[in-house]
Amino acid sequence: MPPGPRARLHLRGASGSEGRASLAPAIYPLRSTKYVVDGPSADLGTSATVGRLVPRDVTESDVRRVAAALGLGAGSVVRTNNGFAVSGPDASLTVSLIGDDASVAFSRGGPMAGGGSAIGIAGAPGAATGSTLATTTTTTTTAPAATVPDPSAAETIAKSVLDQMGVLGAQQWTADVSTSGGVVVACPVGVPCPSAPPVVFDRTVTFDLVLDGVKVRGADWSVTVGAHGRIESVSGVWATEETVSSYPLRSTHDAFADLQAGKAHLVGPQPMMALGAPQIASPSPPAPTTPVVVHITGVGLGYATWDTFDGATAHVDVVPTYRFHARTTNDSATYDIEVLALDPAVFDIVNPPTSNAMPAPQPARAPATTPTP
Repeated sequence: MPPGPRARLHLRGASGSEGRASLAPAIYPLRSTKYVVDGPSADLGTSATVGRLVPRDVTESDVRRVAAALGLGAGSVVRTNNGFAVSGPDASLTVSLIGDDASVAFSRGGPMAGGGSAIGIAGAPGAATGSTLATTTTTTTTAPAATVPDPSAAETIAKSVLDQMGVLGAQQWTADVSTSGGVVVACPVGVPCPSAPPVVFDRTVTFDLVLDGVKVRGADWSVTVGAHGRIESVSGVWATEETVSSYPLRSTHDAFADLQAGKAHLVGPQPMMALGAPQIASPSPPAPTTPVVVHITGVGLGYATWDTFDGATAHVDVVPTYRFHARTTNDSATYDIEVLALDPAVFDIVNPPTSNAMPAPQPARAPATTPTP
């Protein structure tokens, strides 16, 4: 889709990639930050495209295809106030159609079986008199790690499921795999548990939308693959990115100056010591602390989702950002501080239109009565 005519953007006061609330007030005083530039800021051009996530017009046929891909083909598709729902013996699927979102969520039911440590308790030999614990030998058990696919296989399984669902389309995606695990042991009460090797419970594959070779923060699908390749959960927003127009960028120097002054429009989760973050007043002034020194080692162009408004209509746009590569003093680990890169002359920060507010619930009507003659 070629760029259309450029209109002034009306952006919500917080980005969409942190639950659309990245500028929420902190719950405690934050430590101040001093930024130091280790090298000159790169010039990343004078303009970049702004896109829009156009939601899928989901039909019952689409929901049936998604349900079949997730093993819920025998379930009934139920129309809800906000979309569709399908339930099975041990899993459920919802497709929520609210505002400019078409969100898909699938999960297995029943007791939680992964994502942490599980401790089994067995009795000890020679248990104390009156104990109700059986006399047994201490054992250590581990679930067979081979039952959970390795990262490469998990990615292949997740990609296959999303392709069967038909949600990725022709867009470009990149995948990252994370592992959830822990230790499963059984030991007597009061006796230290023996050490055991970690056990892999499941792997979560995250597919991020890619534009101009970089990930779009806030536009992704997540698939959790468990034992024997079973899909445990799926979530994502069903939409297609379409180009809106080209917009001018501010310089990286000006963006960094706003970051130093605490005036930058931040994207996503930020370090707790971020300068200029709102604070809740404490009964007494906090004791002075030494600022955290953050070194900026470079900068790159990125993209992130952001709530926008066109009159009374809400949308989710994909806007250009600057990703300042940072590290703290005496720490070699790096992270990104991401800020809005648009020229301030082309956008306004606005509150959500009141017409988009959810209608107030109506009181229940009293049952009709027949007048007594």
